[in-house]
Amino acid sequence: MLKTIISLAICMVAVFAYNIVPNQDAGDFTIFPLINLGASSFPTTMAFSPDGRIFIAQKCGEVRVIDAQGNLEEEPWINLNYTVNCSGDKGLTALVLHPDFPTVPYVYTMFPIWQNDSHDLNRVTQGVLARYTEVNGKGSVASEFLLIGKTNGTGTPSCHNSHVTGDIVFANDGTLFASAGEGSHWDAVDDGEIFPFDPHDWECAPFFGADVAIGSFRAQHLNNLGGKVMRIDPATGNGIGSDNFPNLMANPFYNASNPGGFASVVWSFGHRNPWKLALRPSTGPGTLYIAEVGAKDYEEINVVTPALAGHNWGWPCLTGERHLQPWFTNTSVPTEYFVPIYPTNQHTIDTCNGFLPDLLANSIEPMFFYSRSNYVYGKFIGVIGNSPPDFHSTTVQTTPPPTDPRLTEHVHYLFLTLETSGSKRFASTQTINI
Repeated sequence: MLKTIISLAICMVAVFAYNIVPNQDAGDFTIFPLINLGASSFPTTMAFSPDGRIFIAQKCGEVRVIDAQGNLEEEPWINLNYTVNCSGDKGLTALVLHPDFPTVPYVYTMFPIWQNDSHDLNRVTQGVLARYTEVNGKGSVASEFLLIGKTNGTGTPSCHNSHVTGDIVFANDGTLFASAGEGSHWDAVDDGEIFPFDPHDWECAPFFGADVAIGSFRAQHLNNLGGKVMRIDPATGNGIGSDNFPNLMANPFYNASNPGGFASVVWSFGHRNPWKLALRPSTGPGTLYIAEVGAKDYEEINVVTPALAGHNWGWPCLTGERHLQPWFTNTSVPTEYFVPIYPTNQHTIDTCNGFLPDLLANSIEPMFFYSRSNYVYGKFIGVIGNSPPDFHSTTVQTTPPPTDPRLTEHVHYLFLTLETSGSKRFASTQTINI
């Protein structure tokens, strides 16, 4: 299947005629340069308007527009630099237009916010889902309406410098899906205890409450929005229930007495960092394909059909083909999956042991996953950066089980080329068709 990618890379020369350029990867993608956004742009996502415009979100809060003639508008559509927290890998991560845009002039965004004027990088904060209205061709800052995170402590937790806001996409039925990471440490399973190498969760308790200051385990509880995919009413931010939307499929944990509560808006949980969402039309709201950023080992694509609404995907206790997290060991010697400078707290292991009976009884494998330990870093993740002397270059191919019914009429290949330069190892993805 031929894919076309519009490249918004900062190194591209502005070209307004769509000139096809050779694809150096020799895959089945066609890439053409469209516009030069500038060296500091850092585009994160884009949305296409029926009137021919392309809306481009930038990490630190600007939304730029390419007009229907292929020209970059001189002024941003909106500038949210004052409120978008873009430290670490946080920032303006999601943007989507109302399905009837521009007749209905709403643009929806998702980002973590700054908590004070000093832009303290080590400050606990929250992610919000905000709607803005287009007025005379520009976004109105004054029109901001918060759907998620209306008050402090009600947004998606950000108790470390990562894993906060993810993506947003409209469902088949007009509801709105949104995703968020568990707001925890990116190097190990953070259980809210004091790490020997990093004393965080960053004062999470005063902001969200002591019961939410549990690091990666936020993903396992419905008392917060960390590690969740949500489904909301795009007009109010409330969850979808049989009382407010009697003709739609209800959210699995919806509570009519608290329609805007955490549990009421949850569609699935047990996620680490559901970074990007794609919707495949099907019955009800549709089927979600979730690009899930893994930890030291597996990356995943998880599929949430309407029948799987409410499913627990297992983080931080299960990963990949749903086995135990591979670094759950406290040996002092590096093993295939264990890095001694990032030890796992015994409290983390004990907590997971309490979840495992239910998790293993109801586990569902991702549609697609691959091991960064084996294919990117090589076999021994405990010694990242050091390559065995006999390793030079190799190409591996992975395919999911062909009997998986989710793969019907699709071809799934991932080619990874591994190369060694000195003691470091590099990997590049060649082709993936979904």
